[in-house]
Amino acid sequence: MAIMGCTDDISLDCVLAVDQQVIFPYWNVDMSNPEVVRETKKWLRWYLDTTDVDALRLDAVKHISFPFYRELLREVRKKDNAELPAVGEYWSGDVERLLHYLDEVDNEMSLFDVALHYNIFHA
Repeated sequence: MAIMGCTDDISLDCVLAVDQQVIFPYWNVDMSNPEVVRETKKWLRWYLDTTDVDALRLDAVKHISFPFYRELLREVRKKDNAELPAVGEYWSGDVERLLHYLDEVDNEMSLFDVALHYNIFHA
């Protein structure tokens, strides 16, 4: 599997390729569009009410703007008057990048310790 036309920080416009055959594009969801944000919040509300989960795992958080998750998690927690733990997946072995992300979202979520994963893998 190869990622074609991508830098180290995979952009939303990259495509996944196997043997030079494009499988699918990454979906580019415009989180700067207020309607998209509104619908995403509405979907999350439905999801929380329907599944009765007590925590969230957020995938590929580095691909969505800092303010989105920071405000989303604050809003959900305030409305439900609940802690609602959240952990985000930010695939980078650079601890400084992970800490920067946590600062930007005001520590509204935790991140998986990918740097630890790499250290264990290479041990």
